[in-house]
Amino acid sequence: PRGDMRGSLLRIASASLVSEIADRITSEDGPNQDLFRLLSETMDRIESECDPEMALLFFILHALKASGFDPELKHCVKCGVEIQPDDHFFAPSDGGVGC
Repeated sequence: PRGDMRGSLLRIASASLVSEIADRITSEDGPNQDLFRLLSETMDRIESECDPEMALLFFILHALKASGFDPELKHCVKCGVEIQPDDHFFAPSDGGVGC
């Protein structure tokens, strides 16, 4: 079912956060068509999906990747070994997961 952005604090907060993130990771030097498309699609998702938090998480992950700040999730950031499902931890200051 289509959500009403005006009637949901969670939808408004999600849209505001998406806008703030987009503002912070862009520069005024030139257009960024990929980010604009992601932003537009995310706003549509926030308004129409049952769970706007999922749309927000989708945006954050894709915006981080588009701006070069995505975390390493497949290999250990310390030694480069492929991460196994049950022997890892997330180390934000190192930029990804470690074994």
